[in-house]
Amino acid sequence: MISVIIPARNELYLEQTVEDIKHHARGEIEILVGEDTDGIGQRAMMNKLARQAKGDLIMKTDAHCSFSLGFDLDLLEGFESGMVMAPYLLVLDAPQWTILPQKKMSRYCFDTNFVMQFDSERPGLLVDTMCMQGSCFLVETKNYWDWNLCDESLGSWGSQGVELGIKTFLNGGRCVTNKRAYYGHLFRIDEMDFPYPRGDEPGKHSNETLKALYRNKSIIPLIEKFDFPADWTEEALLDL
Repeated sequence: MISVIIPARNELYLEQTVEDIKHHARGEIEILVGEDTDGIGQRAMMNKLARQAKGDLIMKTDAHCSFSLGFDLDLLEGFESGMVMAPYLLVLDAPQWTILPQKKMSRYCFDTNFVMQFDSERPGLLVDTMCMQGSCFLVETKNYWDWNLCDESLGSWGSQGVELGIKTFLNGGRCVTNKRAYYGHLFRIDEMDFPYPRGDEPGKHSNETLKALYRNKSIIPLIEKFDFPADWTEEALLDL
């Protein structure tokens, strides 16, 4: 069973996201929703819900997403132990609740400042990716906890896609996008649309903590595996 976890705070499209998942799932799932009325933070709410999960697999999703029909079974078809997997990412026109076909994203990387970037696309149904975008991912429940994939020391929210990529690699796993399944995600632009106060430098604490923990020689094989993406160079590795 997949435990679908939705951490939320003042989310306009939460109910539609829940109904969308119910409508499009074809296997056995449970849906766990946490409304963060006390402002404990997205990571803390995610872990609170994960402790209640009954499934062998956890799927985290943002509260403003729409999914393809049978997305859960399509993900399971390609899933192997040790993977962190995401569906193919598209853009959601939330007011119309329509997934737009113009842009599809399957590969992500992080730059020398540990900021997630979109990487070049590759053919194939299962595509390895250096890290994740963070709005939706599937992982074994055991590995979620063993790998500490939602580390609350990184702060309320931010940098989770990079966190997933680094920790999965260091624990011998793979980040993969499964193009058999897809989802549309609402990309927010205006500051007022975000559920948490972001301050002058959004995600700074998460980013700085990640760099303090992992900006060292342990990630060199990950950078080399993905052929020096973003602004990584041989010279940049000398600074690690």
